[in-house]
Amino acid sequence: MEITLIEDPSSVSKIMMGAKFFIYSNYYNETGKISSGYFEILSYEEAKILNRKFTKNVHGKQGAYGDESYSAIDEQDFLKVGQNLAISLKSPDDLILKQFDNQKSLIQDFIQRNKLNINRKKHLFEIIEFYNS
Repeated sequence: MEITLIEDPSSVSKIMMGAKFFIYSNYYNETGKISSGYFEILSYEEAKILNRKFTKNVHGKQGAYGDESYSAIDEQDFLKVGQNLAISLKSPDDLILKQFDNQKSLIQDFIQRNKLNINRKKHLFEIIEFYNS
């Protein structure tokens, strides 16, 4: 296994590991503040679906020897359009639509015409495919 350290992650456009590609991007975290980190790219054009894996501490039940806690790997999907900051797919619909700035009304028409639900990942992929075409 080879380990490489990157001093300035923003200077690297993407990283390939096996068959997967990763980018470094700024994003809005769950508290609404700007954070940055690495994301796996799930779709590759102007509008992208990104996946971020992270560890979280899980507190278990109180036992005879104290709390049983452990770390678990969790993941979250994000949307990144152009140079906008990535936002969680758990964001409200209007924030997701706002990412499509200049095409917002066209995207809304496409959603209504095709009876899509922006909160369903499969439907969001269809919306992104339409936007990228």
